[in-house]
Amino acid sequence: SWSDDGTLRLWDGHSGAPLATLAGHTNRVDGALLLPDGRILSWSDDGTLRLWDGHSGAPLATLEGHTDRVRGALPLPDRRILSWSWDGTLRLWDGHSGAPLATLAGHTEWVWGALPLADGRILSWSGDGTLRLWDGHSGAPLATLAGHTEWVWGTLPLPDGRILSWSKDHTLRLWDGHGGALLATLDGHTDGVWGALPLPDGRILSWSKDHTLRLWDGRSGAPLATLTGHTEWVRGALPLPDGRIHSWSLDRTLRLWDGQDGQPIGEPIATIDLPWEHPALLFSRQQAELPAAVSNQTAGWSQGRSAGVATCAIPTDPTCWEGQANVETRALLPDGILVVSLASNHVFCLQLYRGNQRITIADYEGSGTVPGEAAEAPPPDATSDTT
Repeated sequence: SWSDDGTLRLWDGHSGAPLATLAGHTNRVDGALLLPDGRILSWSDDGTLRLWDGHSGAPLATLEGHTDRVRGALPLPDRRILSWSWDGTLRLWDGHSGAPLATLAGHTEWVWGALPLADGRILSWSGDGTLRLWDGHSGAPLATLAGHTEWVWGTLPLPDGRILSWSKDHTLRLWDGHGGALLATLDGHTDGVWGALPLPDGRILSWSKDHTLRLWDGRSGAPLATLTGHTEWVRGALPLPDGRIHSWSLDRTLRLWDGQDGQPIGEPIATIDLPWEHPALLFSRQQAELPAAVSNQTAGWSQGRSAGVATCAIPTDPTCWEGQANVETRALLPDGILVVSLASNHVFCLQLYRGNQRITIADYEGSGTVPGEAAEAPPPDATSDTT
């Protein structure tokens, strides 16, 4: 776990006992990830990244060079590390020693995100309204994809090599993934476009702060349908295997749509009811928003002061826990532990039990229990860090 106080902490996943405090950052830690070799990489508002021993928590290296908040980082396949920052640059680092290798300079505002492409190039997007392509080895600039007039909030490489982007300027754009030429502007939303994805038939689905989703022709970018019904910012959407589309919004509902014509199907579903009434929809939503809280056919969930796990593999009520402060699901571990954080700054490891027997997620999914049979985890003391 990591915190606004600049530290990370390691905990025993079974007992919840603290194992190590990783201290060194001098400002809020924005994120961390576990590298394939077991080390931990973290990044912070203090402008640094740090490498830590994943067992002892001992500091290994400080990656210094950014001059503002580090927005994110990821490991590359060749063991290098890519980072991006509010200082307008991306940087490449030696993943073993932490030594700086290259600075990717060109953006004139903060860098929102970046990803490596299949051919080894790097794609980045920024608050300056541009996307940029970089040589993934030297960091040399290759192309600037200019056209958006506001922050670029996200991009996605398409299977045919084109690039899809979406922006605060209310539009999506399609680009040639080689030279960076603009191919089409998808214009129709009346507020910032928060996300988009290609559908299996080649069409594009987008969703926006304007409360709507839209379907577009994936080749020409022509508008096909507007999915209207949400009353607040649409935060995400996914196609279902049967062709329907489901979406969720700050209006606290999930909605189903006909994937062909975009017409609404049924009534809106309150998200608070998903664990009990629609575990399959809960599962797919969590897969998109919080993959760490999903295991096989079971999803961890949180709603206000409640948290728990629900499975769509067997017809059983969700296992739930009621706390004394708002909770947020962080991870669902295969051994049946649900990790949640509380607004009171505590972290809890909630363990699955059947009666007095500890069970795993596999036990929970394959047990054939009937509603009410899966016992709840013992409620934690709200003043304690562990359960």
